[in-house]
Amino acid sequence: MFFLIGSAQQPAVENLRETISYLASDRLEGRFTGSEGERLARDFIVQKLKSYGYDVKLQGFDALVGLKPVEYERRFFLFKVPRTYLRFGGRSYRLGEDFLPLSFSDDGKVKAEAVFAGWGISDSTRDEYAGLDVKGKVVVLFRYSHPDSSKYDRFASIPTKLRIAKEKGAAAVIVVNPPDHEDDLRPLKARDVMNSGILALMVKRPVAESLLGRPLDSIYARMLKGEVVSFPTGKVVDMGVKLKKEMAKAYNVVAVLPGKGGRWIGLGAHYDHLGWGGPGSGSLVPDTHAIHHGADDNASGVAAVLEIARLWAKRHPNHSLVFMFWSGEEIGLLGSKYFTEHPLLALDSALVYINYDMVGRMRDSSLSVLGAYSGKGLDSLIARIISARGLKLNLGVGAVGPSDHTSFYLKGVPVAYFFTGPHEDYHKPSDTPDKIRYEGIAQVVSVSGELLDSLMRLRDVEYVKVKEEAPKGGRLKKLRVKLGIIPAYASRTKGVRVEGIVPGKPAEAAGLMVGDVIVAIGGKSIDNIYDYIDALQKYKPGDSTVITVLRGGQLVELTVRFPK
Repeated sequence: MFFLIGSAQQPAVENLRETISYLASDRLEGRFTGSEGERLARDFIVQKLKSYGYDVKLQGFDALVGLKPVEYERRFFLFKVPRTYLRFGGRSYRLGEDFLPLSFSDDGKVKAEAVFAGWGISDSTRDEYAGLDVKGKVVVLFRYSHPDSSKYDRFASIPTKLRIAKEKGAAAVIVVNPPDHEDDLRPLKARDVMNSGILALMVKRPVAESLLGRPLDSIYARMLKGEVVSFPTGKVVDMGVKLKKEMAKAYNVVAVLPGKGGRWIGLGAHYDHLGWGGPGSGSLVPDTHAIHHGADDNASGVAAVLEIARLWAKRHPNHSLVFMFWSGEEIGLLGSKYFTEHPLLALDSALVYINYDMVGRMRDSSLSVLGAYSGKGLDSLIARIISARGLKLNLGVGAVGPSDHTSFYLKGVPVAYFFTGPHEDYHKPSDTPDKIRYEGIAQVVSVSGELLDSLMRLRDVEYVKVKEEAPKGGRLKKLRVKLGIIPAYASRTKGVRVEGIVPGKPAEAAGLMVGDVIVAIGGKSIDNIYDYIDALQKYKPGDSTVITVLRGGQLVELTVRFPK
């Protein structure tokens, strides 16, 4: 039986089921931002809120939803003019197969000599630009940075590489994966759009070897030993980039239950998802063109907020309740960012913002609430409510993360983000309504009701700037190998619990199973996710090791091989 929420009403599982079944149905085609399916989802949300007696406001904004390279443009209806191309050595290379422009690229064209500058590191301890003339030239760089030295991590991001090359006077940049990483082209992503002011392409390794005139393996081996390897190629590159931005109109949905005072509490969930998936969409099966249903991500959060809105509709709270449904979360928190930049209510009057994202897969009576340390006393208040129900609580340390609470926290609003954990169907077509644990969502709704009752008695919640969670030894580094699991980040188990297995990756081949707890890698004990990442950093493609897992109370050793 669920606890009462300040009235005789209790969460209705049938309401949760109806909402999720509709939002995650084939008819809505994955609810991609600005799509017809997302419009249907919005209409459903609006109709529900109106049926509960709310006045509903739509907050529209323009969303960048796609980015595509323009290969040719027609002139005078007759001639095709190339716009995105790569040529050198008397050969033209294939767009999408041999190369792709980067999301950070400027538009334009360049014809200039190519020079190689390693990882593009330039500081007092290692300067790969020293003595190299790059002005007006095309700089070829390895992606990432030195895998065995964290002091160069700040040079690992592509935007940083482009900024430095531009400051050095380069006209363009070509990026290639180093030999100890997979040789995949980085897909264009609308959420990454950022004009760096310089042309930028990514090429496959065979293309780079043709351009540099020597094997990448030998270059990289010298670099790993500490040698600075920079040189002119003597070859002229002719390249061009033209990116087409695809825009759509998107809408936030907002409904207010007026309170007696001047403060308000926000409760929000995003209602967009990945549509039909594809490269650059965020899908974990990007080569599969299929509806990504998004039952847990985030029809579950929408269902929870709608049910809370229903339960509170006839009440007269001390603080106003603002029910918010965001568009564009999956492509960069667009809706919540827009709201916090163009607020319909004063942000300095906000008491707390509560976010619901992926609350549909509660397991072992476990619930994560992230960001709660951003409000003085908010963490202990939540802990008391949840522990009184016999639920297990994971309070995440940080307050910045990939969901809409971040937009509010960065504007000085205390936040709490309800989350029931990752799973193997995350960002896949298989995130369907039949896998939702509706009783678990009802418990989230009940907990939220008690939390709101407690917040109504407070005049203020003091904002606290939270120290973000960091791994031992500094920030995470890029891994040269991938095991192919989805870790249970919110798990309180010692070790790393396997929440999902990525098809075709080493974990599947080695026989790891969902529910396994990784307790050792190569003889090194694994107590948490940071031990796990530290251990994997020691391996490169072609290596193998033994992973020890706890399965059904027994220790099992599995041999894992990381393919080249």
